[in-house]
Amino acid sequence: MAEPKHKLAEDFVDYYNRQDGFVERINTDIFSEMLEKEYGADRYSDTIQKLKHDVTLYPSVYFSQDLPRNYVSHHFNGSWFGGDEENTHKKMVNTYGLLERLVNQPGAAKSIDSIIHEHKIIDVNQVLDLFPKEDIRKYLEKKESESPGEKSA
Repeated sequence: MAEPKHKLAEDFVDYYNRQDGFVERINTDIFSEMLEKEYGADRYSDTIQKLKHDVTLYPSVYFSQDLPRNYVSHHFNGSWFGGDEENTHKKMVNTYGLLERLVNQPGAAKSIDSIIHEHKIIDVNQVLDLFPKEDIRKYLEKKESESPGEKSA
């Protein structure tokens, strides 16, 4: 639970007040570094961490789109760009973020299989239509040419 005038909030505000000019840097990077250096966080430990000044850091599943395990979903939609106008940068950043998380998500293949075949939430054709056909063709050719025990990188 957030507390009024907590040291962490003051540190966040102080960080911005100390800036001279504008440097484009995402706040999660800034605050991760601050939590690590000033509060004793381990940025590579995705567990509940009790830090200095009564700060509790929660694992990513508390805020991620890991639907079976999450508590809150943060959709990372870039709403700070504002307005209803088309923003191709925002769309590209969101798409990259989703794909990067999917590629690096442990057990992603099993989850996708479940979403498509068990829950029938998404039609596999809708997903495949998003990828260039030539890339799908090359991927299938590569898979077919691999020996049964061989695995691609």
